[in-house]
Amino acid sequence: MVLLKRAAQIADLLRAYKIIVDDQQVGTIRRGKEVSFDVAPGPHSMWLRIDWAMSNKLDFVSDGSPLELECGSNFAGWRAFLGVQHAVSAGPGYLWLRFKNAK
Repeated sequence: MVLLKRAAQIADLLRAYKIIVDDQQVGTIRRGKEVSFDVAPGPHSMWLRIDWAMSNKLDFVSDGSPLELECGSNFAGWRAFLGVQHAVSAGPGYLWLRFKNAK
């Protein structure tokens, strides 16, 4: 099982991120929410997508125990003042995805 929590940021306030695992959309996640979904045991690749922008790809191996992840937008804080140019050019750097408590 994968538990994914999205940061409660202003960026993408009213929009959901698509959750992609092994090239298949398995769900969506909204601002400040947490979702869970099952994955088969073994190796997997996961990333998030919103329009043309996406997150880094996170590879993991599921052994059946819960795996906690967190996500959010890099278009926050001082970056929000960069305007539309940053949002358009960010591509794979617009969103972030990481293991919980990994900094």
